[in-house]
Amino acid sequence: MSSQYPANVQVAYILSLGVHTEFRKHGIASLLLDNLLSHVTSPENQNCKAVYLHVLTTNTVAIRFYEKRNFLRHSFLPYYYSIKAGHQDGFSYVLYINGGQAPITIVDYFRQMGMSLVNISPCKLPARALQMTGTFLRWAVTMATVNIPSSITGR
Repeated sequence: MSSQYPANVQVAYILSLGVHTEFRKHGIASLLLDNLLSHVTSPENQNCKAVYLHVLTTNTVAIRFYEKRNFLRHSFLPYYYSIKAGHQDGFSYVLYINGGQAPITIVDYFRQMGMSLVNISPCKLPARALQMTGTFLRWAVTMATVNIPSSITGR
């Protein structure tokens, strides 16, 4: 988990979810997934912030199934699967739950800054850019101090 979460935060992982061919299209996979999501979003599991899974890049049926249920593609995993003495690529997917969210990265900050620039008038651009730069620098200093190893700080 990202260091921005407390130590007691948990995630769920779907190791395998499959339905035999002759029983597909009867809602069994949806029932299984809905049951899991109901469990991990119950009041006693509010520390669970995300559900992860892996899927073959070629399994378009499963990919559509998860994306229809709001799972987001998290990462591409080259050669993740070893199948019949060969290697196949995979995707990891994530569904954030119970207020969980993806860790904020520098890319996210610049994306937000770009969106903000689109919404301001040209006359206010220099002042807004200066304000956003200050916000970014405060954020960068905070992140740098939070992540300094104790071997460097001596604490």
